[in-house]
Amino acid sequence: MNKVIVTGGNHHNTYGVIRALADKKIKPFLLLVNEDSNSFLLKSILLEDSYVVKTEQDAISFLIKNCYEFNGAVVIACSDGMSSALDSSRNVLDDFYKLPGTKEQGRVTTLMDKETMSQLGVEVGFNVPKSWLIRSVNDIDCVEYPCITKPILSKDGHKDDISICHCRKDLEKVIKEGSCYEYQVQRFITKDFEYQLIGLSLNEGEIVIIPGFSRCIRPCPRTNTGFLHYESLNRISAPIEKCKSFVRKTEYSGLFSIEFLRDNKGVDYFMEMNFRNDGNAICVTSSGTNLPYIWYLANSTLGYKEELSHSTFHSVYVMPEFPDFESFVYTGKISIIKWIKDIIRTDTFMVFNLKDIKPFIFCVKRLLKRFYRKFLVRTN
Repeated sequence: MNKVIVTGGNHHNTYGVIRALADKKIKPFLLLVNEDSNSFLLKSILLEDSYVVKTEQDAISFLIKNCYEFNGAVVIACSDGMSSALDSSRNVLDDFYKLPGTKEQGRVTTLMDKETMSQLGVEVGFNVPKSWLIRSVNDIDCVEYPCITKPILSKDGHKDDISICHCRKDLEKVIKEGSCYEYQVQRFITKDFEYQLIGLSLNEGEIVIIPGFSRCIRPCPRTNTGFLHYESLNRISAPIEKCKSFVRKTEYSGLFSIEFLRDNKGVDYFMEMNFRNDGNAICVTSSGTNLPYIWYLANSTLGYKEELSHSTFHSVYVMPEFPDFESFVYTGKISIIKWIKDIIRTDTFMVFNLKDIKPFIFCVKRLLKRFYRKFLVRTN
């Protein structure tokens, strides 16, 4: 039986994959990329074992060093950084591990470039917002406002690099103070809502599985993670076939998500594709289709078709309880009564899990300590 290595950061994205595999009685090995070992993930009873490294390159070194011990292991990437690192080391790792990505080393990292993705999106017929590639303030004369800035490579940027700019002065500030050497600046679209198509590609896009779509009800700032409703594809007019064509053109195999924004006129705009497990993907598992497990089966001798044929679908509400509380309840943007009502209708939380309660308790303690420190600062 093949082992499974789940690798990524200290995030509910990684935990979602661990939980999905646990539903099928598989305990994965966690290769955690984190500055220290103070992680809620390490409190989980759903792991076979774990190892903590500080950087993605350290993770690659670990995989190379332990390639015979883990020979044949199925790898699942849960961050842009790890997806790119695996891609950049494919020629070294491919003989020992079942990797997500493409057969060509470096191709996924090239595809992560937002301008490259936009061009590919145009080729398959997506609506793509007008954009500009910006390296310095000398490049911004042609930009139209309002606009939104994004790191050209998500793995290289921070949340603060994503900003809505209403004038030249705003844009200059982001470029001068931001952490990126290069930005994609897009025309800002007034949205009605945003949605994701979370899926799995097998055999370089020969088979593309997209069970439903996630509609974000209350997005947390600077991220597409938020209180969401996962629904049937019958409830939205989405460019599914174009998405499958897009994935085939990338020649990618593995877990993915494709993000869209629908404007106030009903037009859908392609935002980007994530070449990894998505942070919201627990909604797909909760709805009845276990994509991480199907990826595991497709890369083992067990076969995946029976599992796929037995998959069901029901709509679910999913909440990232800690970011949602901090972003909306703690700041007073929504009332505690409203939040409790949303909790009551939530089917799945991104950390709270009765089968594995210690990670949740750890996060509660960490949140209370942070609030206490803020209280001390205010009173002093």
